[in-house]
Amino acid sequence: MTQQTIIPAGRIFTEGVNWGIAYELPNKKIFLENLKEKKKHIIRRRDRRNLYENVELILENFGFNGKACIYRALCEASSKLAFEDKTITEKMVSILLRYPLEPIEQDEPDQHVYYHNATRLGYEDPTNCEGFLETCPISLIDLALTLFDGEFYLG
Repeated sequence: MTQQTIIPAGRIFTEGVNWGIAYELPNKKIFLENLKEKKKHIIRRRDRRNLYENVELILENFGFNGKACIYRALCEASSKLAFEDKTITEKMVSILLRYPLEPIEQDEPDQHVYYHNATRLGYEDPTNCEGFLETCPISLIDLALTLFDGEFYLG
C-alpha cells in the first residue's frame, strides 16, 4: 500500500509512505485440515491475531504502543463502523476489525482473550474506549478512513 503524503498531488516532487505486511494465505489443504479439528470462529480469531500482531510491529516501529492501538481500534469499531451505507474502504476496515465474539475456548491463546475483551468493551458502551486514549493517541480507524479517502496530508 502506498499513500502520498506531505506534498499535494500534481507537484514535481512528492514524498510517499509505503509499507506492507507479509501474510501467509491459507491454501485449501491447510484450511480443510484445520476446519476438521477447530471451529470456524477460532480459525478467524487466529487469522486476525496474526494480522494484528503484524500491525502492532509496524506501529511500534513508528513509536506507538502497538497493542494499545489495536485494542483501541477493536473497541472503537463497534461504534465508528456501525452504519449501513459504507464505502469500500469502510467495508474493508470493518472486516479487518470485526472480531468474533463467540465464547473463548480453553485452549486458545491469551491474546484472543485480550482482543475479545477490547471488542466487548466497545459493544457494551462506546465511552469505555476512552481508557485507551492515554496509551494510544491515534485512532487507527480515523487514520485509515481519512488516508484511503485521500483527505490526509501531513503538511
